[in-house]
Amino acid sequence: MCIVNAILRSGQGDSVTDNICAGGIVAEVDIKTGIVFTCFYDLNGKCCIKHPLTGTVMLGEKIPVWENVKNTAIECAKRIDNVVYTSYYSFGCNRFKEMSKCKVWNTLF
Repeated sequence: MCIVNAILRSGQGDSVTDNICAGGIVAEVDIKTGIVFTCFYDLNGKCCIKHPLTGTVMLGEKIPVWENVKNTAIECAKRIDNVVYTSYYSFGCNRFKEMSKCKVWNTLF
């Protein structure tokens, strides 16, 4: 079992979801360190250093409790039989600073 990708997803503007296909934006997270290493991108590939709505800069920020996040996601994946690839994401996190309260970050297997 291994993590192959991790992304930070966020809504923006009138988007009510963090899904990139529905107007959300994404940034890549380094699997080993939990550090956001790209700007936010939208579906058209537009790069935003600052979040368009909040002005928050995530580039270079470390996701809090990253090791716990990865371990929780792996343990969840182990409980699902016959699934080769799955995705987990945060529940109840409205702001980056609240990550320590979240159960699972957006971690892809």
